[in-house]
Amino acid sequence: MQSAIHEAVEHYHAGNREEATQFCRALLVRNPRQAQAHYLLALIARDEGRLDDALTLFAHAFDHGLDDPGARFDYARVLAQADQRCQAIAHLERALRKQPGFTEARWLLIDLLLEGARYQQAGCYLRRLINEDPEEPIAHYRFGLCQYFLRDLAAAERHFRRALDLAPEWRGEIHARLSALLEEANRPGAAEAHARQALELMPDDLEARTTLAKVLRRRGELDDALACLDRLDSGKATNQEHARALAERGEILEQLGRYDEAFQAFHWAKRGVANIRRVQFEIPSMMEALRRAERFFTPERMMALCVLGHAGDSEPVNPVFVTGFPRSGTTLLERMLSQHEGIATGGELDLIPRLEAELANELGAPYPACLEQLIERQDAETLSNLRRRYQQRLREEVHIPDGTRWVIDKLPFNLAHLPLIRILFPAGVVVDMVRHPLDTLLSCYFQTSRNDYPWSFRLSDTALVLSHLREHVDRMEAAIAHPATLRMGYEALVAAPETELGRVLNALGLPWEPALLRFHERGEMVRDAGYKHIAESLHDQRVYRHRRYQNQIPADLLLQLGGTIRGLGYEVADYSSG
Repeated sequence: MQSAIHEAVEHYHAGNREEATQFCRALLVRNPRQAQAHYLLALIARDEGRLDDALTLFAHAFDHGLDDPGARFDYARVLAQADQRCQAIAHLERALRKQPGFTEARWLLIDLLLEGARYQQAGCYLRRLINEDPEEPIAHYRFGLCQYFLRDLAAAERHFRRALDLAPEWRGEIHARLSALLEEANRPGAAEAHARQALELMPDDLEARTTLAKVLRRRGELDDALACLDRLDSGKATNQEHARALAERGEILEQLGRYDEAFQAFHWAKRGVANIRRVQFEIPSMMEALRRAERFFTPERMMALCVLGHAGDSEPVNPVFVTGFPRSGTTLLERMLSQHEGIATGGELDLIPRLEAELANELGAPYPACLEQLIERQDAETLSNLRRRYQQRLREEVHIPDGTRWVIDKLPFNLAHLPLIRILFPAGVVVDMVRHPLDTLLSCYFQTSRNDYPWSFRLSDTALVLSHLREHVDRMEAAIAHPATLRMGYEALVAAPETELGRVLNALGLPWEPALLRFHERGEMVRDAGYKHIAESLHDQRVYRHRRYQNQIPADLLLQLGGTIRGLGYEVADYSSG
């Protein structure tokens, strides 16, 4: 039988597919579990463009015992062609476990991880490649991409520049990447220089041209910014680049007062990203988690858990939880508060959701029902351990200067985790940033990136999530036996920043510092979508933004959000009268 397989392989490599097929089929008649025959037929089907047949035959080969790294690599390539990325990644990882130095498999795996926005994993493989060969420009460039998408802009810049040193022939593409990064880092002069260098080398590069348009818009040169985008050849752009250019066009048109055109540009940008990501959003699972919490956290249970959770020593560093629905002003507040000498910031930390998941796993029951066990056995130690774990990770992930007692944890959706926050941190301060719901709605819809929330691609989905989350917060606040959350309006912060910031500082027991109002003079790199509006001094251009788009907001959406608008203290007339 081995000689027959060998002969079939020779026919295949000689280009005699028909003869190879006949040999393989004869072998399978004698032994239907002959893995090598299935594998060779899979390669023939792949070469002939019969992807479905190839996938079936590859699967048979592995089911019947084939475990060759090269075969898994071949299978992964076909899976990737068939847009079955997750399965392709799994087979590549298995191939690399058996043959760690399989270079082609590593690069394909990295490409698929990048395409799937799995930047942490891609970065791990790229870091190993860089350690093995520090002079490999592709590894530096792609590692820079990972860090860029993970919002570590300083690391991304270092690796882009290293790639530029090692591979000057790629300077056009790298200059374009650097221009986008530097614009996000609030270094518009350097961003413009790199964008123009990229365009000298690649006049049709959409990323560089879009970045240049952003810089011109920020300088107030709106007509030049729009003309810059008008010169784009969208046929040479990727879908992602085209979506970014449309979103920037929307920003420029809005500032020019051409709101109908701006809305259409934002709309098509969002549609483009949705098509790239093939977004599907289902709300039931998300809502069920909120409803479980509402059923469990009665005032009585909260009182019992707070008594347990508040036992033990006070912590040397206390968190300031800056929460709020995305695009409600959390980034603005964080950047202002972080100018205070007594406040450090960790950005968007996911520590609280991780603790909830770990607690459920350790207690062997879903969260929050697992907390009932702690009440029954009066287990204060488990909660103390959770608090210590939070503090340890905080110190690992955030630079906290000596003597600093407050650290900002700015994860917007900590709004859905208020009970555990209150149980673990009696001295912690929670600030709930709110903004007119229609402004929040449009700002989420107008934002385009690879990491957009799946509910942000349709106005109706965003409205549904927003209204449910605000209802949840109200119910949880009613159940929590703790002083109320400090609620702050985005509009009030813009109009009277000293007064509103003073409220937070009073809660923290800190004195006023004038530096809080000079946050825009600092050029640090920021890590999320709010950067472009906090890099400038306070202005009211984004306050009641929705009034410019009344013609585009469906009437049923206004009815859907009416209760939420009133509940947050806004007048319905704010949007119905124009």
